[in-house]
Amino acid sequence: MYGGRCGRKIYFFSNDEDHDGSMKTGNQTVTIDGDNFTFKFKKSGTAKGQGENAIDNDKHKVYLGGMLFKAGSDDKVKILNVSSAVVDLSVKEFLDEVGGTENQTGDSSEKINGVTVKKNSTYYTWTADTTKKNYVLVNTSGAMVKSGSKKDGDGYKIVTDNNYGIKMVVVED
Repeated sequence: MYGGRCGRKIYFFSNDEDHDGSMKTGNQTVTIDGDNFTFKFKKSGTAKGQGENAIDNDKHKVYLGGMLFKAGSDDKVKILNVSSAVVDLSVKEFLDEVGGTENQTGDSSEKINGVTVKKNSTYYTWTADTTKKNYVLVNTSGAMVKSGSKKDGDGYKIVTDNNYGIKMVVVED
């Protein structure tokens, strides 16, 4: 594996079995300190061999420096800001960025933004609809969550629309 300082391009030149020093392209499994990681390197053009820094829209996965971004098993899911450079965010950081407003349900369940929120729960909404293009939710296999809701390791329920956008965060008591 070869890469410069943060923000530089990353390349992969063979693995221990090959010993030939050839530059690898496409999907590769790379073992680092005994752990396996999935990488994707460009297959052609002037950037051939460089690690991808993008969303793979066909497979709905996010790559950073070529490495597939996955939520850890303790986190369960992670929010990523993909608007310029990929940055993983805590729920609090995400809510700060989108201007999330804290709301409370009463003594009965309520339907908010098409989602049933249990009684005595806290939920967060925001007005700007930038989340559809700028933020995605990624699970432990590295797949972006298209629709439904998933709880993270801290118990926040993150609700997505039917197009990979994040539309609400709920804390149920």
